[in-house]
Amino acid sequence: MTTPELDFLTATPDDVDILARHIRETSEGIVEQLLDNLFPDLTADDFLAMVLRESDTHFHTDNIALVKHQDTLIGLLFAYPASQHGIPEIMDRFLPPSRLDPVRAILTTSVPETIYINTIWTHPDWRGTGVADLLMEHARLLSEERGLRGLSLHVWRDNARALAFYARHGFREHQMIPAQAPLCARHPQGSFILTRGN
Repeated sequence: MTTPELDFLTATPDDVDILARHIRETSEGIVEQLLDNLFPDLTADDFLAMVLRESDTHFHTDNIALVKHQDTLIGLLFAYPASQHGIPEIMDRFLPPSRLDPVRAILTTSVPETIYINTIWTHPDWRGTGVADLLMEHARLLSEERGLRGLSLHVWRDNARALAFYARHGFREHQMIPAQAPLCARHPQGSFILTRGN
């Protein structure tokens, strides 16, 4: 069996619509809590795509690496230094506390001196093929290149598949974040911030 040829690219503003969809899906409720029905004419994906186009925030395409096979998106890594992890000003201006407070701890908690992995996504047809491992290695290299000491990320405690993947990559619990209403209905066990060294 031959290894398929994969292309690693940095995302561009032309990619934001599909990126917004995958980031929303992977967040498992966070993006919906923040953005669903915020404006009558904008979906959560529309608003997130608008944020990704902003050049003065860490929520930008420069921080998103793509993996493509024959021009088909099969994986993405959205990552940036943990020192930048926080609520983008554009969201802080528009979102009321009722939307921000239930996820504030998730959006602001990080491990110093790490690369924070906001999103790691693999196309369902490519799961188990090593694409996610390549993305994780890319994140590790980013951390090394910036002189940081490791990686950190958020994961829901009920996401057994993701927890197994992160454990295989050496992540350990840094902090537990209790569930907040209304997301506690979907994720009653809350979530973890995980970390690992380089």
